[in-house]
Amino acid sequence: MAKKILPRDFRTVAEWIVAEYEHRKSSPTRIDREKNWKEVDRQVAMEALPRVASDEKDRRLAWMTAIELPLQAHALEILADDSMRLLFPAKPIWFRPVAERDDKWIKFIEANPLISGKDIPPVGVADQDTANVIVHSTLNHFHSQYDFRAQWMKIIIEALKYGTFAGRLGVVRRDIITNQYAGVTEKTKKIPVLIPVSIKNLFLDDSPQFVFHEGLAIQPSFIRNWWQRKSDLMAAAKVAPEGEGWRKTALAALKESKDKKTKNDVEVVEFEGDVFISRTKGGDIELVNQRITVGIGGDPEVIRIRELTKPFRSYITGVYLDDEANSVY
Repeated sequence: MAKKILPRDFRTVAEWIVAEYEHRKSSPTRIDREKNWKEVDRQVAMEALPRVASDEKDRRLAWMTAIELPLQAHALEILADDSMRLLFPAKPIWFRPVAERDDKWIKFIEANPLISGKDIPPVGVADQDTANVIVHSTLNHFHSQYDFRAQWMKIIIEALKYGTFAGRLGVVRRDIITNQYAGVTEKTKKIPVLIPVSIKNLFLDDSPQFVFHEGLAIQPSFIRNWWQRKSDLMAAAKVAPEGEGWRKTALAALKESKDKKTKNDVEVVEFEGDVFISRTKGGDIELVNQRITVGIGGDPEVIRIRELTKPFRSYITGVYLDDEANSVY
């Protein structure tokens, strides 16, 4: 029998996630990277530093602003274009999948036609080449449903600018509206997509760096934060079907920000990973592969909790050049 998560357990989880978020946000490595990112953004935007007065000691550096601009902007454009050309060459086949087969799949392919609804004979032998072709065609189809290469361009640009890139794999709803002689029809289908994520809002887990030295292999956790209107969150929770993990009472208890820039908003911190709840009574609880959303408006509250449908994290991350062994950035 599954152990029941009590309200005090949710408070414990919310407080731990916020504490972990603050820890990652204030780490020396993260602070150093954000300083570099800010400087790169300034140069790419071609915003020159103000010139120093003639009586200042640093006037020897005044010439630098005329030299640095617009070299960063030009370099980013050229490197991004070259990277895209190498990743997506002008060939019909730019990737080669290797499909994983099992007995159940082999029996199904050998007994059924490849095209649904067509009276054609089955393939016959479900060998590795057939499986590879099916996977390749399926991926090509989904890539054509949205601007797949534009998504990669955004990810590559962040990799070149900040040294670290991040993306997210998700299933999104796509509405298809058709206007034909019979009238306007609408249908909805869900497709897998690649979603660019800015590393500025994503805080990576540096704990595996130390655990790996003990011979253990674990999946890292991810924390992403943003500001969102409380009314939008309330509307999303209201229309969501049962089982989507919304905690409407906790969401309603959040206090909206009064600050001018974030008025009527609440800060949202989303954790993706494993959580261990230590309890003095009732036994400990281990939540594996969870996506937990915490709202910060007054006391932090868990406003949504979901178990990931796949046995892996939804984020993909990497670095342009791994120049430091002890850093995940």
